[in-house]
Amino acid sequence: MRLLAVCVAVMLSTAVASGQKPAKTKVTVFLVPAKGFKPQTLAAVTRTMSRALNKNPHLFMVDSDKLLVQFSGEVPTGQIADAEKALQDGIAQIQTDPATAVQTLESAFNSFEQVLAFVKKRKAAQSLMALAVAQAQAKMQRQALANFVHLLTWRPHLPYDTALFPPSHIPQFEKARAIVKKKKRGSVELSTTPPGAKAYVDGRFMGVTPTVVFGVKVGDHYATFKKPGYVKAALKIVVDPTMQQKYSQALTRSEKFLLLKQSLATARQGLGRATTNSGMNDLRSFLYIDQVVFLAVGYGGPNRLQIQAYLYDLRSKLRLNQTSAVTDMTRMSGIDSLVNNLYLNVRYDGSLDTPPEPPPPPPKTRTPFYASWWFWTAVGAGVATAIVLPITLWPSSDTCDGPCVSWK
Repeated sequence: MRLLAVCVAVMLSTAVASGQKPAKTKVTVFLVPAKGFKPQTLAAVTRTMSRALNKNPHLFMVDSDKLLVQFSGEVPTGQIADAEKALQDGIAQIQTDPATAVQTLESAFNSFEQVLAFVKKRKAAQSLMALAVAQAQAKMQRQALANFVHLLTWRPHLPYDTALFPPSHIPQFEKARAIVKKKKRGSVELSTTPPGAKAYVDGRFMGVTPTVVFGVKVGDHYATFKKPGYVKAALKIVVDPTMQQKYSQALTRSEKFLLLKQSLATARQGLGRATTNSGMNDLRSFLYIDQVVFLAVGYGGPNRLQIQAYLYDLRSKLRLNQTSAVTDMTRMSGIDSLVNNLYLNVRYDGSLDTPPEPPPPPPKTRTPFYASWWFWTAVGAGVATAIVLPITLWPSSDTCDGPCVSWK
């Protein structure tokens, strides 16, 4: 164990000396099924826990649903790669051939829309901004303004990227922002089959389906749905100022979810043990993660939750820590401290600190003869003998001159 720690320390110091940053530890969170709690409450626990883990600069937090989809082979990697290539080609064509750039970027944006559940929203936003800039560059001012408005409707705080695009189109971009600010707001109803999926609108969590989303700017937006055991899904929604539109999304069961579900059931049986069990070890082979945090939720009082957290490293197969906290159900204010305590004095390489070796016993010293017990025993015996001998060996007689003293 000590040799492993030394090797890791040497590798980290070598990486720092060469200017390379140490690789982050890949971690995910699984929630132990809890009865008696609303899905919205449990969803808030996992979201808050993920955000808290993301604050740790040594960790790379990965959504367990995303890992499951990747494990199942259901991510459209080919289509995503084609969309990203079209985006790069289109941006390169804006200055030299804006008309061709418009066609290329239209294809890129349409492709990103189709795979929006599996890519970062910023990719789709960047492709739409590039399309609007290309249209403005090609003197298609009406279409450019419409796409700038479309972009800022679902990405209202997005800045104009002067590093990629000509600054000459900033006035039109700001004109679109002013139009969006004056837009009215409306609401939409979102549902899924089966229900109980986390619903996001434009990347912001809005509740668990079925749910109604209020205060959304009128226009086009994007809703994303995530439910454990099902493939992520996304669709375009339109918010109308006069009526509440209803949107429903059918979710597809993940093909390999049953295999993962069985592993998780086995993993939960080993919570609290000092080492991982077979179910936990399978998670590493399925999901390619370094560490896993299991959360068990219980009742902690009125409007409060008791959360027990277990941290296991799947490389060293060790339980690194476990801790608990009580938090309120609304703000989840105790989860940040829970994460801090969970990783307090924890090694990110998965090893445990070995206890210090006991000090060697002090060297034996020879006791001086005059300080030994046998010496003083002999001295005591000698003194006693010196006292007794005159008494026992003194000559006695039945007759004596003068007064006689009897020793009998």
